[in-house]
Amino acid sequence: MHSFLKNDAFYHLSKEQKQQIEKNAIRKRFKRGTVVFNEGDPADGVYFITEGYVKVYQNTENGRERALAILKPGDVIGEMAAFGQNLRSASVKVIEPTEAYFIPQHLFEELLLTIPAFGLKITEIVTERLRWANKQITQLAGDSSRGRVIGQLLYLAEGYSIKHKKGILIKPRLTHSDIAALAGVVRETVTKIYNDLEDRGIITFEKRHLIIRDVERLKNEANLYM
Repeated sequence: MHSFLKNDAFYHLSKEQKQQIEKNAIRKRFKRGTVVFNEGDPADGVYFITEGYVKVYQNTENGRERALAILKPGDVIGEMAAFGQNLRSASVKVIEPTEAYFIPQHLFEELLLTIPAFGLKITEIVTERLRWANKQITQLAGDSSRGRVIGQLLYLAEGYSIKHKKGILIKPRLTHSDIAALAGVVRETVTKIYNDLEDRGIITFEKRHLIIRDVERLKNEANLYM
């Protein structure tokens, strides 16, 4: 079995502990656009992402989508189940073909009890997720629409990109609506900002991937609109 615990987050677990956890996992693959689960569904287990990208989101009262996070290989989906949350607090949709290992809820709870170090790491993951969410709330409350959009692009450049001959390529293919949902703006605002940044040579697109051609200029843009 492919080790989904090989990333740095679980380095402190022994080989035997990792094997005990992994033997309870079920490998799953999801196509782009697949909804893994919906907000309000029963929390039936936890997913450990090994390939691809997913979007975590909620639907607001006015029907708009509010994106909470983009998760990547090494991230965990549904970790709040460790704290007795019986229903999913958000929906998850696949934005790039994804592989994940699923541990059913009852087995996950048993592992948390029998391997305390594993439970501690899950707690740290939840804490870090909440810290990031608070940072997002602060940014959305304080920045202008343009500043929020550019802030999301810089966030993606930091943790979701690879070097490209034209600059930095954002690996997940996010639509204008995806960025709008992350930044808390309407899609038309993202389109307008993209057009301006592209006209000025700061970003470009290739095969539906966004490429940041000049990160420093983009950072300067962010400072202007905070």
